[in-house]
Amino acid sequence: MSASGTKNKRSELALAALASGDEEQVLEALQRIGTHGDSRSIAPLLHAWVAHPAGEVRERITRMLHQVKAADSLSSLLEALDDDRLLPARDLILSSIWSAGLDAREHLDRFVDLAISGSDATLFECLTIVENQEIWPEQAVRRGQKRLAKELNGSATPYREALLRSMHDALAERLGSVTN
Repeated sequence: MSASGTKNKRSELALAALASGDEEQVLEALQRIGTHGDSRSIAPLLHAWVAHPAGEVRERITRMLHQVKAADSLSSLLEALDDDRLLPARDLILSSIWSAGLDAREHLDRFVDLAISGSDATLFECLTIVENQEIWPEQAVRRGQKRLAKELNGSATPYREALLRSMHDALAERLGSVTN
């Protein structure tokens, strides 16, 4: 077997071990994935995170995802947002995007959708993405501002309204049109 074939086999075994109920086996798999993993590891890592509601497994997966730099990792994280089984990990997925410094500029509409439809925690993570992404396409910013302004006129809690206003204002700053 070639060196790349051996590496792929090790990676596949590590990914399979993530589904194990044995915490020690999962922790060993996490170590191998940290060394040999790629973007294909993201969904299995998220499933393991959901399966382990507390403890070292969850903490290590969170640290790994917050530092993910593998090619195509943004696509894998965005795909994971569509997996209903990973709904408990939605905020982790979003925080991983901004923590890892991934370039998400082409996905502003999606973050605005999630901010409006999601929980306050999801809205907070989307706001953080908006604040940390240096460049957003102008048309997407304008669409996002309109949608957020409309949502501000709804019956949100004061906390949610403050988050929505912060997101709206962060987008307005990108256009140089913040009003007091």
